[in-house]
Amino acid sequence: MSAITSGKTRISSIGNMDSYVILAFIIYGFFSQYLFLSITGGISLVIILRSLWKPFVPPVLLFFMSFHWLQVFASIVHADVAGLSLDELHNSHNTDLLLFMTFLHVTTMTLVLNYFIENKNNQITTLQSLQEAAKKLNTKNVIIGYFIALFIVPVIISFSHGSPALYQLALSFRIIKVAFLALLFFILLLKDTKNKVLLVSIIVFDFVLSFASFFSDFKTTLIMMMIVYFTVHPHLKKGTFIKMLPVGLALFLFFSFWSAVKGNYRLYLNQGTAQQVKAVSNEDALAYIFGKAAEADLSTIREGAEIFLSRVQYMERYSEVYKTVPEIIPFQNGGDLIKTINFLLVPRFLNPDKGVKDASERTSYYTGKRFTRASQGTSISMGYFCDMYIDFGLYLMFVPLIFIAALVGLVYKKIVAIKSYNRLFLNSILIGTFLSLGTFESDSLFFLGMLRNNIVLLLLAHFTLFPFINKFIQEK
Repeated sequence: MSAITSGKTRISSIGNMDSYVILAFIIYGFFSQYLFLSITGGISLVIILRSLWKPFVPPVLLFFMSFHWLQVFASIVHADVAGLSLDELHNSHNTDLLLFMTFLHVTTMTLVLNYFIENKNNQITTLQSLQEAAKKLNTKNVIIGYFIALFIVPVIISFSHGSPALYQLALSFRIIKVAFLALLFFILLLKDTKNKVLLVSIIVFDFVLSFASFFSDFKTTLIMMMIVYFTVHPHLKKGTFIKMLPVGLALFLFFSFWSAVKGNYRLYLNQGTAQQVKAVSNEDALAYIFGKAAEADLSTIREGAEIFLSRVQYMERYSEVYKTVPEIIPFQNGGDLIKTINFLLVPRFLNPDKGVKDASERTSYYTGKRFTRASQGTSISMGYFCDMYIDFGLYLMFVPLIFIAALVGLVYKKIVAIKSYNRLFLNSILIGTFLSLGTFESDSLFFLGMLRNNIVLLLLAHFTLFPFINKFIQEK
């Protein structure tokens, strides 16, 4: 297959799907309270698709910005379903302007990220090059590497609990585990192997096992599979869209069920300790969730759907802050951001009293409401867009958001430019790196902290671990 220029390829891959997207949002807008906002959201989504879809390269930036967009647009859907205005839903004022500006913020970040995708120094990838990379992989060694990572990474995280600095860095080791799982799915899609049943079994095993953790990382597995699939099959056609409808419906039902049982499930996991820990065995945790699945009925799904829709949107805290800042609490003029950067960059041995930041404490202060703290089992953040608003306001916050997007794009560019690794291994590292980043709901401390930790891990592993893994998975 001949290489195709990125611009032409993106047009052929998206096809005329953008027309269907705009039409769908126009139709929805006529049934919604917010016609203008619905169309604005549709245009923003089309720009994300057009700007961040590069065929045969993992669409991690596309998924990254799409989740930002979803957590904004879902607020409109939630208001429509609830039969309330956005102001009534979020107990705020002039919320439609806030949503409109947030769509502009998301779109601006998208256009910045587009620069790093369009960079001509990036390697042009084709389906044939992915297939050739798959042929070089030793399936048996990749499977061995996956199980080693499956057992070693939790041990590293567990032993680092005594040191907050080491613990934060240890969390980034999940990149390696996700990378191996992504490699297995790449092999399943690209390589003619006799181990297809085994590969499917491992992926299903990982998905089921993820329910046993307190934070239930099954979402990571699902998103990873979607990213890998659309890397290999990037062409969006009407037939593909139709085929995805039942998959989308199944996912909606699944997440509705999960939303209905999630609260009680976490109470069961921590056994009343009010901590974000798992105090039961994997077997007991899975038995509990399977038992709830067996008891689920239509009312469970209906209740869960309402909860799910409420949780998907993340404009509620932002809207509440929009009401209090600057009318009650003044803009911080960059003060909070400087404190966050100082907290992230100054080592704990230089400032042993820096403590641990609790997102719920800031949320309570800026919204005027009381939220449970992390020590009580829950941490509620406002999201880093809201943090930028508190510092700079709706218009000046464009500046820090552009810098954040440029930093994210630079990390993407540096990863895809590496030529010394197997292409699929490199893609898997890319997927693992961006799946561990925060989303719209992540506060600036978590988001920038994870970005910092991932950069440190990638630099260390590039000169130590990754060359060894790259050689191991290609040994014959």
